[in-house]
This record gives sequence, C-alpha cells and structure tokens, in this order.
Amino acid sequence: MKEKIISNNKGPDLLSRISSSKEYVIPSLDVGDNLVVASSQLIKTATKFKPDINSIEKLGLFYIAVNPQFNSARQISELITSSIGRIPKGEDRIKYDHLFEPGDLINKDFYQRTKLLDDSLSNSFILVENN
Repeated sequence: MKEKIISNNKGPDLLSRISSSKEYVIPSLDVGDNLVVASSQLIKTATKFKPDINSIEKLGLFYIAVNPQFNSARQISELITSSIGRIPKGEDRIKYDHLFEPGDLINKDFYQRTKLLDDSLSNSFILVENN
C-alpha cells in the first residue's frame, strides 16, 4: 500500500505526515485463521445456495488451512462459491472433491500425499449447525 501511495504525486509528502507509530501491519492468515474463515464461508455459502448442507469433509478444510495459496478471506470465499456449484443435487455434504474441477491434478496430488500422512481426514465430516 505504501508503494502505491509513494507513486502518487503527493504520496511522499502524505507519508511524511503519518507517524510511524500509527502504522499497522495486517498479518497474513495462519492455519487457524484459514480454518475459521473456510468453515464460516462454507456454512454461509452453503446456506445461501444449498440450505440442505449439514456437514463438511475434514480433508477439504485441511486443504484450505494448509495451502499457502489461500492467504485472504476473499480467496477462500471465491473457492467456496465456485465449489458449491459442483455439489450434486440432493447431496447434503461438502466433500473435498467439490473444491476442484473434475480431473484437477492438484486435487489428486494433495489427496495422495495427505492419505499417506493421515488417512482419517478423508471421508470424515464435521457437522454444520445452521441457525
């Protein structure tokens, strides 16, 4: 953000008027933040588009939590929104595979690596309470 301000005609002058004690850096999301954001976005989006959703596969949450590609709530929200359309009619669970287009190589690679480390995340679900 500072670089954009500096590139403005009055940017350097504007920045010189702001005390460094007033600066605040917003840290990137960590694993726990990603889990909270992913869970809330899944529930919010599913409730809006698929109100019958009652559970989320743990492997899907784990994928979002540990993937460095997702460093903002917006990115997680976009993934969730696009995945809702891949949930078959009548399905009441959000599965790991719903996060990806069919045949996605990232999906297969992550699934295989995770299965070797911890097989309990696949086909294991967290219940969602829609209030």
